[in-house]
Amino acid sequence: VGIVRDAEESARSAFHSVQSSLKRAGLTVPDHPLIRSGTSPAVNVLILPGDNRDGMLETLLCDSFANTRENDCINSFFKCIEAADIPPAKLPDKARAFAYLTTKQEPRHSVGVAAKRGYWDLDHNAFDNVRRFLNSL
Repeated sequence: VGIVRDAEESARSAFHSVQSSLKRAGLTVPDHPLIRSGTSPAVNVLILPGDNRDGMLETLLCDSFANTRENDCINSFFKCIEAADIPPAKLPDKARAFAYLTTKQEPRHSVGVAAKRGYWDLDHNAFDNVRRFLNSL
């Protein structure tokens, strides 16, 4: 059984929540994310963005384009928004990921569709934990 969940505001709380759900379901409860536990069924948990960081899938996606020219433009855009006294996005990583998608020739609003189109560099080391998790299953 593989469980993936966003950390949101607390990676620790998110993992504890998954542990509680697994316990209520009578399944093996891992002591740490990315450490497979039990058999029949084995259980593994990935809390995104990984490495005990707070955030979400979009945080990981932002990591994957952090050193690009597009990111420089996105930074300028959000500085402009801030300078204009426009309230910031409640989920800045989600907003940044969507801004990145607008840089593509055929923008998509779905990160999944964007992945199928090859818009995310899934070979980027930002996704190492995701690959490790998937291989563990």
